[in-house]
Amino acid sequence: QLWEEIQQQRRRNCLRVHFGGLVAGVQLARDNLQTALQHHRCCTMAIAFYPWTEWTYAHSRGLDRKQWKGPRRYEVPYNRKRVDQFSRRRVLRFLFPLWRAATSKSAGATRMQRRVQSSFVRVHLVAWKTVSSHCRELRADAVERWQERGRMLVSLPFQAWFLYVDRKRKEREDADRLIEQHRRLKIRQLLWKILRTWRHQAVFGRVEGLYSRTELMRSLAEQKTHSKALEQQSREF
Repeated sequence: QLWEEIQQQRRRNCLRVHFGGLVAGVQLARDNLQTALQHHRCCTMAIAFYPWTEWTYAHSRGLDRKQWKGPRRYEVPYNRKRVDQFSRRRVLRFLFPLWRAATSKSAGATRMQRRVQSSFVRVHLVAWKTVSSHCRELRADAVERWQERGRMLVSLPFQAWFLYVDRKRKEREDADRLIEQHRRLKIRQLLWKILRTWRHQAVFGRVEGLYSRTELMRSLAEQKTHSKALEQQSREF
């Protein structure tokens, strides 16, 4: 369907172009014929009129040779420049008031049109300035947000990494402190055990009966358990 429409439009354009060319050709031929007829008429009249004027100048009687100095050279008895100036002044005297009134109205209309155009342009310039200022603010806000987004995307991983490293450092410091406390505790216990053993050795001369309270409580509990087991076995037998 589209191809058919294109073909129809092409045929119409072709017919329009050919018909327009034909009309232009006919009009050109008609204008050329009219120009040729006018030229023929002028040439024919010139061929007949020029010899007649020469014959009339040569054979006329009572002809004023001062005013008519030659064929086709007749001079009028008045000053053409003064006549033209008088005609011009008279025409201007009649037409100047009308021209001044029309010019005043046209100037007033032009001033009013310029005033309206100036007001229109001023209003639109103010509106354009307001819109451009708002667009500039929006663009600055968008750029600032984009920069803040970039800074946030860059700073968040580093901030997370800093927090992770700081937490690990605190954990390591806590672990080192606990290890140091445990080491000092073990050293104190060892020193206390050495001093206790040395004191017991100094007082009793031996260290076989040296037990701690925890060891004594453990041994007492074991003896109780062993005695209960013996009682149970004696009851069974």
